[in-house]
Amino acid sequence: MTFESTGKAFNHMTIRRDGSGQVVGWLGERAFALCLMENNIPFYWVAPTKAEFDFIVKHEGKVITVDVKSKERNVSNAGYLDAHVTVEQKEYDCKIYVFANVIKDTKEVQLCGWLSKAEFWRKARIVEKGDSDGNLVEHKHAGKVKHKDLRDMESLIIPLRMA
Repeated sequence: MTFESTGKAFNHMTIRRDGSGQVVGWLGERAFALCLMENNIPFYWVAPTKAEFDFIVKHEGKVITVDVKSKERNVSNAGYLDAHVTVEQKEYDCKIYVFANVIKDTKEVQLCGWLSKAEFWRKARIVEKGDSDGNLVEHKHAGKVKHKDLRDMESLIIPLRMA
């Protein structure tokens, strides 16, 4: 996998204007790619093309598009944390979201779980830019689902392995 860090925002949805989020996103994508490779699941990594998703996996004759959502945090994965997807991405041609935690100090990546796009938006609590959530202020209009409500990674890998 090649990687580019431009020092600028990746696109108009990028929260970190200095481009540092590119590193966090790439680390999550790399962890998911390694997971697929460890399980002998063929894939195409298309994130560098700026597609509406990061991976294409062929399963049982179907094309499954996967978008990895990575978030840098000071804490390890926990059920009370939120998985975010901006509302703007609701119409993107993506079938599955995989959520990753990147620990700030160590850059350790944790694949926290996944949901189909349809299930994510059925379960999501919608927040507006500027809303307060405890000590945090929302940066974007988004959907949020608690990590405890995500499906575990093995439940994604098992059917993909059988392709």
